[in-house]
Amino acid sequence: MDSDDDGLAETRTEMAAGARAWDWDDDGNFDRLVAVMYGKEMMNETSSGIFQQTNTAVWLLEVADWNSDGSPNTIHAVTGFESAWDNNSDGVSDTSFNRFNGWFGQDADHDGYWERQVFVRFTKSVSDDDADGELEGVSEEYLIHLKHSSPLGMSHEWFLYSSSSKFNVSVDGIAWYENNTVAAYETWNNSQAQETHARIAWSESLDAGRDGSKEYEASGYRDNRVSE
Repeated sequence: MDSDDDGLAETRTEMAAGARAWDWDDDGNFDRLVAVMYGKEMMNETSSGIFQQTNTAVWLLEVADWNSDGSPNTIHAVTGFESAWDNNSDGVSDTSFNRFNGWFGQDADHDGYWERQVFVRFTKSVSDDDADGELEGVSEEYLIHLKHSSPLGMSHEWFLYSSSSKFNVSVDGIAWYENNTVAAYETWNNSQAQETHARIAWSESLDAGRDGSKEYEASGYRDNRVSE
């Protein structure tokens, strides 16, 4: 779309989609289905043909029905998204935001209940708004969540979360301030009791001169099985 008719596109959009299905026993129920969708949008074209912002998204889906009863036994679902900004129109993104999500479920005994579920998430953002090579901020997050369960309830569960943040990062990669956190727990039950183990660790530092010599550092650790 070039709404002002200046030869430069305000937006350009690309889309693609595809799916494939198999019915190996010819009973009318899909035994396996794979679907893919892709989307991309570019905005604010410059005279050099470079777009200042790009949004990209991808979706993937796989479904399997092992016994061909019309109910899925495994599902894989993945989504991905990214926004990127080229603030000085040199063809390289300076500011970006990424996100990824994935989920897997399995019903191995065909009872309609997911015995195993896995969830994964990843998020990252980078900010260099003035495109000078020094980053105003960088952050990354990771999350992994697993569950084993039955119709009677949860039997085993794991969780892991990690985050890292940096602010005012020099071109040499030295941050003025940095913070890191990791949290994890595991919980399970049986016919007698339920038990949970949880841990968290964190650290932060300050390097006012961004010269590699930190003026402040601190860290901590907690464990629910250890009394303070």
